[in-house]
Amino acid sequence: VKQVSEGKVTLASGEEIDASYIVIATDGASASKLTQDLPNRVEAPADRRSLCYYYAIDGAAPVQDPVLLLNGEPLTESKPVNNVAFLSNVQEGLAPRGKSLASVTVVNPSKSEAELEPMVRKHLEEWFGQGEMSKWTLLKSYPISGAQPGQKPPNNFDKDVKLCNGVFCCGDHMDTPTLNGAFRSGVKAANAVASERGMRRKAILDSALQRGAPELLPEDPKF
Repeated sequence: VKQVSEGKVTLASGEEIDASYIVIATDGASASKLTQDLPNRVEAPADRRSLCYYYAIDGAAPVQDPVLLLNGEPLTESKPVNNVAFLSNVQEGLAPRGKSLASVTVVNPSKSEAELEPMVRKHLEEWFGQGEMSKWTLLKSYPISGAQPGQKPPNNFDKDVKLCNGVFCCGDHMDTPTLNGAFRSGVKAANAVASERGMRRKAILDSALQRGAPELLPEDPKF
């Protein structure tokens, strides 16, 4: 999809598809590009990047509960870890027998993956101890662009999902930058489409009833 306008979707090939209702369910940057010609264009949020390290652990994880461990201290270059999760605590099949799998996340990394990893390991030694960290082996790291939309105040966590007649947008950039926010904006968009479609159906039905010929309702796709 190249562009979205009222009642029409334009593909990269140039083909145009008529649509009574359009829901844009993409990241914020993509939504901004797709709606660039709409009067109520979606503004592209700031990019909040993350870097995720996966470690194999010999033996059990140092925490057995299926929880997300959050860093409660200010993030610094020497203490970059934002959160840690032991994924094999949630699903045993994610690690071979006798081993565990850890996921470690750094938000808005200031250095490369290779440069940051020793700092990540040193930071984790403060959490779990040197003896524990000697059991951890780095498997792979993944830089993730657009991991979350930016969250610098002032924030609007309740954006209107309706952009214009028949065009709606949902995603974490339209609500709180969380899974819950993404789901909530999706529900709002679905409800908004249902509401608008109901009003159109009512207008068509009222018009037919006023003509005294309800059996002659138009074959309208919006109905």
